[in-house]
Amino acid sequence: MARGNFLGLRETRTRVRAGEHLVPAVASRLAYEAWEEAGVTEVDVARARVDEILRARAGREPDLSEDQLAELEAICGA
Repeated sequence: MARGNFLGLRETRTRVRAGEHLVPAVASRLAYEAWEEAGVTEVDVARARVDEILRARAGREPDLSEDQLAELEAICGA
């Protein structure tokens, strides 16, 4: 393994071309000036994502049975 800059390695190029790279869902990859101009922080993006997930979940039944929920309540002292 070469030391230093892994971006110059053939293995890195092969993996990136194959789609093995992270595209962040919350963090911005913009240059600082562009990020600052956009006026949207990672916290704003994360909150919007949480709201989206909660809205999608709102109408669903609990994943646990009534017995399981009762047992959890007993354990937690609720």
